[in-house]
Order: sequence, then structure tokens, then C-alpha cells
Amino acid sequence: MSLTDLIPGVSQGKLVLAGAALAGVLGVVGVIGVQAALLHHANSQLDTARAALIDPGTKKTWQSEEQAAEANLTTCQGNFARADATVQADGQRILALQQQADAAKVAGKARQSAAEAASRTAAGDAARVMSERAGGDLCASALAVLREP
Repeated sequence: MSLTDLIPGVSQGKLVLAGAALAGVLGVVGVIGVQAALLHHANSQLDTARAALIDPGTKKTWQSEEQAAEANLTTCQGNFARADATVQADGQRILALQQQADAAKVAGKARQSAAEAASRTAAGDAARVMSERAGGDLCASALAVLREP
């Protein structure tokens, strides 16, 4: 018994065409199913890729964090350059102050030597004055001492 016997009025050609059409429909449904599965897989991969772009700790994209880090780095480098320039300038001022201190030390030693020499001269003069006997008139004796060369 054939299919044409079961369905009266249907020819063999029509059954072949119907079978071919059914096979075509099943093929299209299969292709659509495969395409839907591929689309679902691609969307899943896209979601995974998007999730990978976000830092789970900050909930920010890695790109925005990189831009913020670059801005911070630029600021840090600028601050370092200014601090380095300040340190260099301070170093120059310290050297200038050291040179001034050294010059003042030399000048101070020269003044000290001059003062010590003047002190020795004054001590000698005082010893000479103290060793002389004063005469009867103290004022005349004092004037005589002062007028001595």
C-alpha cells in the first residue's frame, strides 16, 4: 500500500512536491534554529566581553580607569617636576648660605685676631700705668700717662 492509496485524489507528483516542500520547510526551520543558537552564543560572548570591560571592584570600565590613571600620572609627574625644581633651588640657596657663613667665619676670625691684639696692647698699657707711681697731683699724673705715645 502506498501513500497515494491512503489519500484519495492525490497524485504521486503532488506527494513528491509536498515531501520536497516539507523537507525544505524542515531545512529552513533547522537553519533558523542553528542561526538562533549561534545568535544566542554570540550574545552570550558579547555579554561576557562587556563584563570583562568592567572592574568588578569599582564597577567602572577599565578604559575610564586607565584614563583616570593617566591623568593622575600626568599630575604626579608635574608635581614631581615642580618639587625637583624647588629642591634644586633650595640646594642652590643652601650653597650660597654656606659660602656666606664661611666668609663670615673668616671675617670673624680676623676681627677676633685684631681684638686679641688690641686687648694685649691695652693690657700692656694698663700694666705699665699700674706700675708707675702716681705723683702728688693725681690729675697731673693721669694726664701725663694719657699724653704718652
